[in-house]
Amino acid sequence: MPPNLDSIRERYFAQFGFELLVTDGQGQITHGHFEPTDCECGGRSDKRRLHAAEQTRYWGETVINTCCDDGYAMWAVPILNNNELTGSLLV
Repeated sequence: MPPNLDSIRERYFAQFGFELLVTDGQGQITHGHFEPTDCECGGRSDKRRLHAAEQTRYWGETVINTCCDDGYAMWAVPILNNNELTGSLLV
């Protein structure tokens, strides 16, 4: 992970109060701590996290995925290398 990414994650948390997670190309969390919620629609799933990044990549803008009616949301920004999804930043 680039050294300045830790700084970005810290500043994001300080400003918004949410942890900025980093995932690999399969949606597995590589940096950060995932706080489980009582969300029933798969927020704990690597596939759900990967889908969030793929949606954003497909549409070309951030897609906010709401979780059922539980009041939770997830958004991701894809990390690409030559148009290949190698990871994502996820909240």
